[in-house]
Amino acid sequence: MRNSITFRSATAAASSEETMSPLLLASTFFVSRLLRYSLNPGVPYLLETTDEEQRRSFAPSALATRRSRSIKSRSKTAMSQSKPLDDYLVFAVLRIVGFVFATLGNGFIVYLILRSKAVRRERFNLLIVLLAIGDIVLGIAALARIITQIWRNGHYTKFTCLISGSLIIYGGHITQLAVLLIAAERLYGIWNIHAVHITRLKWVYNITIPASLSVCLIPVVMLFVGISDGEVNSCQIGLSWHPNFGIYMLAHMIFFNASIFVLYVLIVILYHKKVGSSTATSKNNFMSIIAGVAVVYVSCWMVPKILSFVFVSRHFAEVSQVIAVFGELLSAVLNFFVYGMAHKEIRKQMWGFFLMRNVATVAPASALTGF
Repeated sequence: MRNSITFRSATAAASSEETMSPLLLASTFFVSRLLRYSLNPGVPYLLETTDEEQRRSFAPSALATRRSRSIKSRSKTAMSQSKPLDDYLVFAVLRIVGFVFATLGNGFIVYLILRSKAVRRERFNLLIVLLAIGDIVLGIAALARIITQIWRNGHYTKFTCLISGSLIIYGGHITQLAVLLIAAERLYGIWNIHAVHITRLKWVYNITIPASLSVCLIPVVMLFVGISDGEVNSCQIGLSWHPNFGIYMLAHMIFFNASIFVLYVLIVILYHKKVGSSTATSKNNFMSIIAGVAVVYVSCWMVPKILSFVFVSRHFAEVSQVIAVFGELLSAVLNFFVYGMAHKEIRKQMWGFFLMRNVATVAPASALTGF
């Protein structure tokens, strides 16, 4: 009752002073509204209301309904105004650049290997083809994310984000499996570096690509298990997948990071043990290639993936997910130089392509002379 008397007295004073300045009238109106709102927050008021209307406004059901509507309205407004980090124009530009270089560069590597019978004869190069396919998929995933952003216009659902993000899961699994197989093959080659003939099961290499592409489809199917659709503010795959799939991805990250790291450490140790400072291999840049592979993998895969699982708080989760996704895309671009341009025979084929002439190619006999 006291609140009502205060409001009526303030309103009456404002209306009775006809000679009062407009600024003072506006101030009186604002103070009266502020006083009423501070005493009863969340309830809208008119300047003139009847006693019956005021009683209805103060009814518990009316207050609860209005408060609920107010909260929902503020929530929707906040979601629409808070633009996801990944939707800024700079990231769209980076995705387009990554798509062009990853698809064209790695596609060119695949073409050069398949066009030369001598290069195809070296079974190790089939693993490079597998790696290039994974990088091409990652490049296509970058374009798919841009298409999703334009199509949905910033309004995302879990299924929409997971469908476009499934290409990231597929390409990432292919790429990491290829890097693991390449490391194992290089270790095997160095172990038998002084052998006149290295026994390799050709059928194993021949089925590597179709088998790997098929196996890597399993995580893509797992991605959609147990998912219930709903709106999300940020279209990040790591923020949309099921917690059980997140546990799988954590185990996947630990396995591949540890395995690849251990294999390359063994490669370096065996290299120094079996080759040393021999003049026969002093001109070979194998160690520089290993260093390049290690730097690219650690900076583009290992560190970003660890960050994406460590920084899961509300303030850093979106940032860490963006770093992980763009780390994979950067790796897809750099692998063209690390595995393609640095490969001696592929480099010869590349020069022959641009000079429009055939290049004589001899398949390497060891793990070292291929680079």
